Formats: sequence, structure tokens, C-alpha cells
Amino acid sequence: MIYRPQVMEGFPEKMWRRDAIWAIVVIVAAISFGIEAVSRLAGQCGQSPGTGSFDLQYLQRLARIATIVFSAGTILFLAYLAAFVSGVRLFPVPERRPAAWNIWDVAKAAATAYLVMGIVNGIVTALLGLAAGPHTAGLDEAYIIVAQAVVLHLAILALAIGFVMARHGDTRAMGFTGRGWHVGLLHGVLGYAAILPAFYATIALSVWLMSLFSIGPTPNPIIPALRQAGTGWFTWVAVFVITIFGPFTEEVFFRGYLYPAMRRRLSVWPAILINGFLFSIIHVSITDFLPILLLGVALAFLFEKTRSLVSCTAFHVLNNSLQMAIFFLMDR
Repeated sequence: MIYRPQVMEGFPEKMWRRDAIWAIVVIVAAISFGIEAVSRLAGQCGQSPGTGSFDLQYLQRLARIATIVFSAGTILFLAYLAAFVSGVRLFPVPERRPAAWNIWDVAKAAATAYLVMGIVNGIVTALLGLAAGPHTAGLDEAYIIVAQAVVLHLAILALAIGFVMARHGDTRAMGFTGRGWHVGLLHGVLGYAAILPAFYATIALSVWLMSLFSIGPTPNPIIPALRQAGTGWFTWVAVFVITIFGPFTEEVFFRGYLYPAMRRRLSVWPAILINGFLFSIIHVSITDFLPILLLGVALAFLFEKTRSLVSCTAFHVLNNSLQMAIFFLMDR
């Protein structure tokens, strides 16, 4: 006798088989990511904190800029807090549309994007290995890192929108709306300025904990690629990926795609906190966990209030652009 699993009424056996295949894809991607994350975290714990020195002139210039920004940010943060306590409406009434997709759809998209990135990364590595010479080893590594980031973000963008359309969902529920874009842009800019003091306080706390437990810093992997590349077209591509393309696609996935699916099951603050936690976890960095967690929570809160990707993307772009500006300032 051939055993056939019982199928729920109205739920065809074909769909069970399809979900079983998707479950295998998700499990394989989760195991692969877990192994990579453990390897990276182990490497971070084995490093010693850096003791590099910077030019005093640039440090003084940065300190002046930081003083102005922190002062403005502190005022804005207190204004936000006072308005919140007093019940003053700061955000426009957003157009709330229910998500037609669920957490399982999000898991399938994330797993597929991660596996596609791994396959493409292997192909690019093999092709560059065939043409590489001793003098191009560092540059080839930079190409691989940037190509990996581009493929991952393209896959995330395509799969997130594709799964939404497959569910006959409304992309406006993801935050793709032109309604009140200028208000969303303003909230993104002001919101980032307001969170800056707390953000750099968490950075200071992380640095202190890092030195306390002898854990080395973990910069964005594209940063070493920029150092290897020097100047030219590749630098501009890498900067574009870090400051604009990367933030946009991450906001589409985490706030536009993941957050509405979470809100189908969770109330506001559990969804905001879990969304920020997952956003931080996915960056696989011990030293950056707290700062990225704070940013993730702030971004999820901003999306909840505005339901617009404009505000979140503006916030994220500003943050990455500021970090990139500091890199170029300090690396001269």
C-alpha cells in the first residue's frame, strides 16, 4: 500500500507539495545563513579593538559638525517627546491598507534571495579567479563584495514585489504611494536628526562594551572594498549601493514587506520591536547590534506612523550617507 498524506478539504495536495518544497528552501537558507553568521561572529570575537589614529584637523571639523547636529537633534527629540506626551498630532493620518501576504511569504522571499546571492557569488568568484593575477587580488575581492550586495538587493526587491503581486496585493500597502510624499520626506529628515543623539549614545555604549570584552570593530564589508578600489567608476558604484540603492531595497523588504505581514498578527509595539530586532540581527555584527537595533525600531515606528516608504528611505539614506561622509573624511 502506498501511503498518501491526508489533505485538508479545499486545500489541494499539489499545494502541500509546493509548500514542502518551499520549506526545504527556507530551511537550507536558514542553515546556510546560520553557519555564515556564526563564522563571522566568531571572527569578530577573535579580533582586538583597533587603536588607529586620525588627523586632528578632521577630528575637530567633525566635532564641530557633530555639535551642531546633536544640538538640533536634541531639540527635535524633546519636541517629538513633548508632542507625543501631550497628544499633539505630528504625523498625517496614513492610508492604511491590509497586507494580502503573510510571514510565510516573507520567509520564502528572503530564503530565495539569499540562495540566489550565494549562487551568483560563486559564479562571480569563479570567473574572477580565472582572470585574476597577483596584482588584482584585492580589487577582485572588492568586485565580489559589491556584486554580492547588488545581487542580494535586486533579488530582495524583485521577490518582495513579486510575492505581493502573486497574492494580488496592493503595493500601496507596502508604502509605495505618492500621497503626501513631501510630508513623508520631511518626517524622514527630522526624524533622523531627532534620533542622532540617542544613536551616537548607543555607538559610544557599544564601543565601551567592545573594549570591555576585547571585541574588534566590524565595519561594513563594502568599506574595505572601497579602500581596495581607490578612485574611479567602481567607487561611485559602491557609494551608490551603500547610500541609496541599499537603503531603498532594505526599506522595501523590512518596512514595506515584512512589517505589514507582522501587523497582521501583532499589535503595534511588538511588531516595531521585533522588526527592529530582525533588522539588526541580519547585519550580523556584535559591535553594531545596539545602534542598528535603535535605527530599526525608529524606522519601523516611522513606517507605522506614515505608512510611506518615502519617510523611511529618506531616514535610511541620510544615515548611510553620513557614515559614508565620515569614512571619506577619516580615511584621507
